[in-house]
Amino acid sequence: MTPALALESRDLVTLRIAGAKWRLTRFPIVEPIPDTAPRARLLSNVKLSSNVVVDVRAINILKEALVEAGFTYDSSIFPIRHDVYGIPDAPRSPFRLSTPSGSLVEFPITTFRLGGGPNFPVGGGGYLRLLPFWYTRLGFQRAKADNLPLIAYVHPWEVDPGQPRLAGRARSRIRHYTNLARMYDRLGALLELGDFTSFAKSGLVDAAPANDYLSRAIS
Repeated sequence: MTPALALESRDLVTLRIAGAKWRLTRFPIVEPIPDTAPRARLLSNVKLSSNVVVDVRAINILKEALVEAGFTYDSSIFPIRHDVYGIPDAPRSPFRLSTPSGSLVEFPITTFRLGGGPNFPVGGGGYLRLLPFWYTRLGFQRAKADNLPLIAYVHPWEVDPGQPRLAGRARSRIRHYTNLARMYDRLGALLELGDFTSFAKSGLVDAAPANDYLSRAIS
């Protein structure tokens, strides 16, 4: 079966996973995060930021908060190695995880492989904006060959080339501002690679197999 394609904005709630310490770093919050943290307060804090960096051990708390808020699926795990986020050994295909409050389907961001090498990121954000488009086309072809859904995402600020340029570290400025003027056209070219739809209409939510990866990762 040809994998369904999904296009989602990840600006509302983006949970990025990294590091070896308990921490939420992109907005003020008491740390460390205890297991007894009120779910409502935790979720309200998550909504304040589109870039939440958390330890793997904290992700179960956040996933449970999403379930309690009525979410049935999420797309926040990126199975890559990165200096800011990523879980390189996470599953690459959609899976259903269990929380004390119910289950949630996770749609890992699309990756591809060359031979037996590591996972390469593809599908949106800086990877669509910064890298040549042949890389995106190749990545999607390889992902489809692995029967993976093609998940594309874009941050709203990436299609605003007129945004103010703020001072900051050179690496951050390069990552943030490079090719902003090209992003709109690249997004259009990406959409021509297939018939995209939403997660809800993809048929993959009900078909996602159970996987206890997160529980095993912290055991």
